[in-house]
Amino acid sequence: MQRERLTVAFPQHFRCHITTKTTIADYHADASWDPEGPKEVYVKVAANTTQDKYVKLTLLNYNDLVRQVWDNAIKVRNVQASFTLLLFIYVEKDTSTAIRRATSNNLVTAANRVAEYIEDQSLLLGPLQTDYATIVTARLPPTAPVEIPSNATMR
Repeated sequence: MQRERLTVAFPQHFRCHITTKTTIADYHADASWDPEGPKEVYVKVAANTTQDKYVKLTLLNYNDLVRQVWDNAIKVRNVQASFTLLLFIYVEKDTSTAIRRATSNNLVTAANRVAEYIEDQSLLLGPLQTDYATIVTARLPPTAPVEIPSNATMR
């Protein structure tokens, strides 16, 4: 994953350092940056601010917002030594339909798809194996290719 580094010049009187978050938890979806997408950066102005109260950072309000965050940090004892300016960029969440319910309509469609796949591949499966493969296929998106599971349940 290629990272871009953004260099922001801070006035000397802020006496702060920039920290970079370099790890993304594995359970999060892969984040991809759309060059044509919005590039809005938000600032958490106060310590107990909710996300709906974050302020959009622009060139016009940059100095005022950074000064406001710094002034709020002054109010807490010894916070200036560990001051961190938190910037947030919202990325649209990927709407994945990885698992669907195995409804009766999905089961009928999947049964036909699995039967065609078994016939095309000349596979020998018993009735329980065919039923299990049908249920697994019914839970997949309709455009997903049919695959016979290779787990312990299928053996």
